[in-house]
Amino acid sequence: MNEDGVKYSVLRFVHIIGGKEVEFSMARESDGTHRLFQLLEILESKKEKVYIMDEISRCLHPKLTIEFVKRYFEIAQSRNIQLLTTTHETRIMSHDIVRRNEVWIADSKDDGSTTLYSLEDKQVRIDKVLDENYMNNVWGGVPVFEDDEEVYII
Repeated sequence: MNEDGVKYSVLRFVHIIGGKEVEFSMARESDGTHRLFQLLEILESKKEKVYIMDEISRCLHPKLTIEFVKRYFEIAQSRNIQLLTTTHETRIMSHDIVRRNEVWIADSKDDGSTTLYSLEDKQVRIDKVLDENYMNNVWGGVPVFEDDEEVYII
C-alpha cells in the first residue's frame, strides 16, 4: 500500500515471442515502460501537490507524451495539482493541448545568462502554429549556429 492508501498488485509483463508467452520482470522492461509508470503515478495519485519533472518526454514515444499531457489536464481540472516540466518535445506546443500562459521558453544568451518568458508575454496570437514558430526561432530558445562556428560532437 502506498502513502495515498492505494493497494498495489503484482504486475506481470508478458511478451509474445515466437508465438509463446514470455514473462519479463520490470527490470527487463524498457526505459519507456519505466517512464510510463512514473507518469501513471501522477495520474492516479489523490494527493494535492506540485509535480516537478525534468524532460517529461524522455524515453517516450511522442504520442504517449501528448496523450499523458492531455489526460493530465483533464484530471487537473478536478484536482488541486500542478505539473512543472521541461521538454524538447515541441508537438505538445499546440493550442488544443496547452494555453499560451502554460508554455515558457528558456532563451540562453551569449553571455551565459538565460531569460524565461511565456508565450503570453510575447502576445502570441491564437492562430499561430506554436511548434513551427518555436522551431523557426520566432520567440528564441532555439540554439543557433553560425556558418563559421565550429561544433564538436563528442
